[in-house]
Amino acid sequence: MKRLRMKHRVFLILVLIILLIGTNISLSLLENRYSAGPIYTMMDGFYGIVGFIDAFDECERYVTSYRWGEDGPYDPEQDRIIRDKLVLMRSYLDRIVSKQTVRQPVQYYDIRALDHMFPHYQRYIETFLTLMAAGSKTEAISVYYRRETLVTLIHDYSSKMLNDTVQESQKDYLHMQQITRWLWLLQVLTGIASIILSAYFAAMLYGIVQPINRLIEASEAMGKEDFSIPDVPVDGRNEDLRQLVVSFNHMKHSTRQYVEMLLEHNHTLQLLRESEKKALESRRLADQAKLLRLQEQIDPHFLFNALNTIRRIAQTEKAPRTETLILSLAKVFRHSLYDRGALSILTDEIEVTERYFQIQQARFGERIHLAWMIAPDVEPDELLVPTFALQILVENAVKHGLGPKSQGGHIQVGICRKGDLLFLEVADDGLGFPAHTLAQVRSGGRPAGTDSGVGLCNIMQRLQLLDPRNQLTIRSEEGKGSRVTIKMPIHHREEEDLC
Repeated sequence: MKRLRMKHRVFLILVLIILLIGTNISLSLLENRYSAGPIYTMMDGFYGIVGFIDAFDECERYVTSYRWGEDGPYDPEQDRIIRDKLVLMRSYLDRIVSKQTVRQPVQYYDIRALDHMFPHYQRYIETFLTLMAAGSKTEAISVYYRRETLVTLIHDYSSKMLNDTVQESQKDYLHMQQITRWLWLLQVLTGIASIILSAYFAAMLYGIVQPINRLIEASEAMGKEDFSIPDVPVDGRNEDLRQLVVSFNHMKHSTRQYVEMLLEHNHTLQLLRESEKKALESRRLADQAKLLRLQEQIDPHFLFNALNTIRRIAQTEKAPRTETLILSLAKVFRHSLYDRGALSILTDEIEVTERYFQIQQARFGERIHLAWMIAPDVEPDELLVPTFALQILVENAVKHGLGPKSQGGHIQVGICRKGDLLFLEVADDGLGFPAHTLAQVRSGGRPAGTDSGVGLCNIMQRLQLLDPRNQLTIRSEEGKGSRVTIKMPIHHREEEDLC
């Protein structure tokens, strides 16, 4: 029951505070309605009447000046100004009529009288202006004198309406001032009541928040996996907080036991995953060995000897070009058979690349050209490079750069050294890589649906496996060509046995 009473007390105080604040806001709106709103309405009506009187006086002044003017019977400027004043008087009078109601009887009858007199006055003035424009100044003067009675009535009624409006506005202002005073007093009372209830609510919350701070500190320690903290002391003065603290202490002990159990379980799972990983690796190696055994069932020496036999037949039949191509293919094939190391002598790589290009040149003819630029300080017989690296880069340039290009192009292979680094570069002026393919190759992926970039991806993977310091960079612009550069530490020939 105590818990329910505390909940109800907090809810009741909050509801009262909200009601008092809402009442205060409502009183402020009422005050604005009974003060600012009516005052703006009265001032608007007052300015409308004053505007009408000023426009009427200005119109009469210009009519009189026009009647007694000596510039001739017709003055276009005077005629335009008087007509503008008539329009201005009509607009002010329409504004006054739209604002007045029968609840203001004095002003209502004055305005109705002005509204009926103004059309007659307007006709007099327009007739006067028409006669003046026609040169009939005598008849115009006659009309001028006939309108004087109407002018006097309009002036009297408008002055009376202004005085009545001022007197009525004073009465309304006194009434609004009295209402505003009462509304202000109610605002002060509701504001004081809101402050008192807010202070009581803040004191009650402080008595609840202070014990909760100890729970927050204990929770932060548990969040840092510190379960050795002492139990939060129980305060028996508040039954709700006492039960909360007891439940928290019980949760702390349960969580500690659960975390210890999870740690032990995770350790067991980690050992199990490591065992499964080793089993999978063993299975992969077994499958790889099986694949190699299947591949080795074909005797590579038979293929090599068959190529030599075909070369001798071509030599006997006096087909030198065929003999040269078969010899080039045999040397490329022999290099792949007997040089299975990760690194090969640079001289051998240059030769096998030249032999490969001779085979391709037999296919494409003079459409493709290969040029070598080897720095003087590079000793091909003493340096080691990744096996088939240059051949694959040249093959990629021929297959994807120059081959699809109708006019062919040039390939340039550059080899130089800078300090302890060796640079191998293959550049072509072929078609270049499309932007999306270049992005995929640079990220180490293989483009889907095409074999473009597969050789480069393989070289990138081999270079990283050989030495993490190895780098392969690709620069390409579609339609203008590509430039592939390998940067690697220098390996001398005496290191061959270590690779």
